[in-house]
Amino acid sequence: RQLTDNPAWIIYDLLTHPRYGMGIDPANIDHQSFEAAAIYNDEMVANGKGGTEPRFTFNYQFMTQENAFTRIQAVASVCNAVVYTNGQQVMLVQDRPTNVTRIITNSNVVDGNFERQGSTLDSRTTQAICYYNDPEQNWLSFPVVYPESDSNPGVERYGLNSVEITGEGITSWGQAHRKAKYEVETALANTELLTFQVGFANADITPGEVIKVMDTDYAMSKQEARLIGAGSSRFIDFDRPLSEMNVSVGDTLEVVGSDGQTIYTRTIETLTPPNRVIVNAAVHTVASVGAIVSVFGAVQPQLFKVVQVIEEE
Repeated sequence: RQLTDNPAWIIYDLLTHPRYGMGIDPANIDHQSFEAAAIYNDEMVANGKGGTEPRFTFNYQFMTQENAFTRIQAVASVCNAVVYTNGQQVMLVQDRPTNVTRIITNSNVVDGNFERQGSTLDSRTTQAICYYNDPEQNWLSFPVVYPESDSNPGVERYGLNSVEITGEGITSWGQAHRKAKYEVETALANTELLTFQVGFANADITPGEVIKVMDTDYAMSKQEARLIGAGSSRFIDFDRPLSEMNVSVGDTLEVVGSDGQTIYTRTIETLTPPNRVIVNAAVHTVASVGAIVSVFGAVQPQLFKVVQVIEEE
């Protein structure tokens, strides 16, 4: 065992330790998700005072007995993460920059329907105050306010909606400032909630994934189809006529690979009605018949991050 202030490894310890933790068998832990989060946490970033520091650390003394899972989620929140189980393994899902993992369109959701809901105005935080314990000031608690001025676009649009955050385990001004900034900018950027149902092909979708959504009803433009044929001569056949789609030479085409997750990008070079396009590189070796194909040109897809998955009976 080694000492660490990395929240990811502290959570791992609390999950697996047989005495003061939950005693979960390490074989039931998704180690890759914890390692990826730990690497992100340890990356050096500006501390706001001319130096650098790890992105996330956790320094805290547990003094009382609490519900283990509640305490673990509180530690995870320090590094903008949640502990999640898919019924087989426990994983750490962190909100950090990541690649798009799949394309979701009307063709691969149940009944082709997306339900949209906007966030309430009172949930759109425009100011956050994060408290941290300063080791240079006898560990006293001090506030960090973001943004520092009430004169900012968020306040001007939605009014002053301030929240206070207890930065448990946070012991630097820089990390407290990043936490407050995260709360404000996340609330102002994520103002739309999208709900949909998927079939077996996307049943393995998990929280934390970033997905591209092409909703033809919302866009009022058909930009997606299914692949019904492809060949070495770089052609792709769609399951619908080009006349029904908003497709042009030079548009970007993305197709989901045979593994169901890898996304391959091509450029459309020629339109061959009724339903064929020629692209700059063949896809027949990486994508299968029935794969989802999206075309992006004048209309671009929306990016969403999966925050919750519910399995229905």
